[in-house]
Amino acid sequence: MTRSCVVCDTPTKKTCTGCSRQAYCSHQCQAQDWIRHIIECDTPGREITTADRLAAAAFGNNEEWYYDDQLHIDFGFWKAGSQSNTRMLGAVYKDLFRGMGVKPRTVHRWRIEGRLYAEMLATYRKFGKDSSPNFAWLCEHPHIFDPKHQEIPESLQNISEAAKLRTWRFIGGPKNDTIHDLVKKSESWSQHKIMCFHFYVSVIIAGGAFVVVPEFWLSFGYCVFPDELALPARELYSALIDKCSFDEFVEAFSSSSLIALMDQVGLRDARRSMPDAFEVVLSQSPDHIAPVWYLKAWVLRQVDLPEPVILIPYGFANCRDRLEVNHLMRFYCKLFKEQDVFPLEFHTAAENDSIFEYLIKTLRLKIGKPERLFLERVLKTHNRFIFPKNADNETQWQFLHIIVRVFFLHHLFTKYLPGATLQLDLRWE
Repeated sequence: MTRSCVVCDTPTKKTCTGCSRQAYCSHQCQAQDWIRHIIECDTPGREITTADRLAAAAFGNNEEWYYDDQLHIDFGFWKAGSQSNTRMLGAVYKDLFRGMGVKPRTVHRWRIEGRLYAEMLATYRKFGKDSSPNFAWLCEHPHIFDPKHQEIPESLQNISEAAKLRTWRFIGGPKNDTIHDLVKKSESWSQHKIMCFHFYVSVIIAGGAFVVVPEFWLSFGYCVFPDELALPARELYSALIDKCSFDEFVEAFSSSSLIALMDQVGLRDARRSMPDAFEVVLSQSPDHIAPVWYLKAWVLRQVDLPEPVILIPYGFANCRDRLEVNHLMRFYCKLFKEQDVFPLEFHTAAENDSIFEYLIKTLRLKIGKPERLFLERVLKTHNRFIFPKNADNETQWQFLHIIVRVFFLHHLFTKYLPGATLQLDLRWE
């Protein structure tokens, strides 16, 4: 099957020999992408280190290091001490890998040999970047890289518990409570209250959610930003939790009225500076967020297949095998990351079975002939036969679940009753 090279979009039948999933037109393109792909490849040829994962995150323009425990320890993020220091440390590593071309294996060796900090300083000076703000910050924070500065914990469990207790005291919990007291008191909480508490923990530690924790990333509107960092939302929520009580926040979240709470506590101007879709998502959260946002979360993370209900409206049901599913997933990932696509407009196109037309005519997407033929085939959806006319998100979710059950019943009929037929009329007037 002819596909597009993930680096330069040249039509090619060649793939990574280690996993056959990633398409490359040449050895040069594969080598260029290897620093990112190595952590995904089935046979990378050597042990994957935390330096490899850090470099892949740096080249992928995301912040996955926040949620990789061992990486967090190995490269100082757990000692950064504040949200701004964490961002600066990430910027330093991006300089190292992207700006100065240092290889992950070299960084891994520096860390193992205990000379990471000294080599980082020397590398900045070697490349003439010792007058940059990132270098100045690096010079002011040697303790982050000093293994003697603090005893490294056996695991991050203690850090997690400390963050929860810090949050518990922030919302008014007794200062003498232990983690066991907190667990016991939270047993009677609703699911929404538990979710809000853990979101508070993420706001206090890092300003809020990242796509690697999609429940928060979706429910609190971080998904509407074109970049995964979503700095305006982090600043807004950091201000909000300072201006309202925890119970007010939980009530607003549960009743889909966080926007009203923001306005009530004096954050109307900050809230209005968010993308238009921010208000739309929060008015649907937590239970009726449009399926397109779940699609965006999945393709950006590129993890195992999500629930089938997320895949059906966007062409995945027409894929012939897992390779085509992965191909379409990577296409959507590139679309959300690099194109000026508006997810709500994209979902409207899906409702009208016109995704391909939206991509070509509205976005004026330029693609090669093999990719065009592939997309024309898989994007022939039948959503107008699935969704009732003018259905809201809640109704769409209900009927998507019905369709999944129908597919399951059809599978049972064809497997165990080969002579039987299952006929359903799914058309809506």
